[in-house]
Amino acid sequence: MSTGLRKKLSAGGISHLFAISGLHLGLLSFLIYALLRYLYSRSTGLLLWQPPVRVLWFLILPILFIYLLLTGDALATRRAFVALALTVLLYLRRRRIAPLNLICTLAFLFLLFEPLALWQPSFLLSFSGVLGILLWQKPLYQLLSPLPKLVRYPLQLFGVSLAAFIATLPAVVFIFHVFTPAGLICNLFAIPLVSIVALPLGLLGLTSITILPAIGELLLRSSAWVLELIINLSSLVTELPGFCAHPIFLTLPETLAVALGCLALLLIWQGKRTLLLLLPAICLLALGSHVDRTELILFSVGQGEAMLLRTEGKTLLIDTGGLRSDSFDVGERLLAPALGRLGVKFIDAIILTHDHPDHSGGLTYILDNFEVREFWSTRQLKALRPEFIEVLSRNAVPAYTYDKPGWGRRQPGGLKSLAFYKAPLNVSGENNQSLCAYLPTPAGGILLTGDLEAGGVESLLYPPLPGAVCILKAPHHGSRSSNPEKILAKCKPEIVLVSAGYLNPYQFPAQKLLDQSRQLGARVLRTDLDGTIRLRVEGRHWQSDHWSNGLFR
Repeated sequence: MSTGLRKKLSAGGISHLFAISGLHLGLLSFLIYALLRYLYSRSTGLLLWQPPVRVLWFLILPILFIYLLLTGDALATRRAFVALALTVLLYLRRRRIAPLNLICTLAFLFLLFEPLALWQPSFLLSFSGVLGILLWQKPLYQLLSPLPKLVRYPLQLFGVSLAAFIATLPAVVFIFHVFTPAGLICNLFAIPLVSIVALPLGLLGLTSITILPAIGELLLRSSAWVLELIINLSSLVTELPGFCAHPIFLTLPETLAVALGCLALLLIWQGKRTLLLLLPAICLLALGSHVDRTELILFSVGQGEAMLLRTEGKTLLIDTGGLRSDSFDVGERLLAPALGRLGVKFIDAIILTHDHPDHSGGLTYILDNFEVREFWSTRQLKALRPEFIEVLSRNAVPAYTYDKPGWGRRQPGGLKSLAFYKAPLNVSGENNQSLCAYLPTPAGGILLTGDLEAGGVESLLYPPLPGAVCILKAPHHGSRSSNPEKILAKCKPEIVLVSAGYLNPYQFPAQKLLDQSRQLGARVLRTDLDGTIRLRVEGRHWQSDHWSNGLFR
């Protein structure tokens, strides 16, 4: 599936209909049961022998098992098959159990045998969606039963869709970081068209293609046409005011507040007391994420580099990582969720040290989805890549240039204490023209060196540094070509930061950087082994911690 098509389906809230999932197995079982029940009811003898529900499921379950194997035995489909089989078994044994109790029992049993399933999107979305529907099913029926069928059925479908939307919203926001209001409308036509038209046509086409190729091909083409119609209709819905998809990146307290708010809405039929759940939700939203001390965060973005600097009430993003693949945007998939979890709602300035893919790959997405007040680089605006010029213009972000050789003071995002350095033009190479930065703090200075290599390091160390260095971000991912012995001997840092991909083929960081750091007594913190690293000023010292299991520890 292409990236463009994936984004269309996600924006319309109908991705679940275009993946092998438990929903498809449920729709297939419904279709087969409806067909067999119609045929079964034509025979008076069969009806007098046994009611259809006690016979047909023995025929349907083997068909569904074959479907499970043919579709690759996906975990979500297997889970749905087991749940359906257990439900049928209980029914045939005449064990009556409330649907809500049944779904909770099934979820418990699955987690008992596979505890890590709790963190799988398919598990969270499937069970939360079904739970929401069950909570609203009876109240909706009681509310809408007096209405005529032509009015009642569409309203029931909308109510069920709304219940599933509310129930799955916390998981969708937490995992996929997107809010898709279009799903409320799109599922009203997408689910019936898929279940009643596209899925039967596709299955009939697959079963007849080898026997009657012409008919099988026609059926498959018809199914594809229906699916294309669904995609086009959903695209039209997303263009309506208020129905476009919104990327949303929340802190952990904000995510919990959303979950409590959705739970209150799902339980609203149970009485007014459920609205009390909104009180802790409001308290969680009021917590905020204010940072009142200097901190530097080096993100684990693979073989790339991205750092967040927060000090003096200012938030600066230095480089945006990149270099995964054309279909994996580091800005969208890694950096933006991390910024959201840290409570970053706006960025005072983005500093691009140099325009290499491993440092600028996530820039476009961040500029499009965060409020960025300034952009800084060593190039004039017209010399930047066309896509960067376009996104800066589209979001009206002022672009500033630091192209003066040597050290100088600027105020990116209003931060007065940051000093920039750029090597003279006679030091050739894009890496050597990286924009470096120095920040003095009570706990010792921070020196950020971009991707400087030997020539750039020589140039950086030739004039006096603005101050003592406690934290050194190793140049060029700690490569041997960056002359690490010289810069370490000159700066004598307490902590050396290295941004590198796990088991990267370049063997970064170089062994001589590690050996020299050990000789100087400097700690080496590296993203390939330590993950995302946070350094915070504690009095007159730096404290380090690492991102582990969703929190800094």
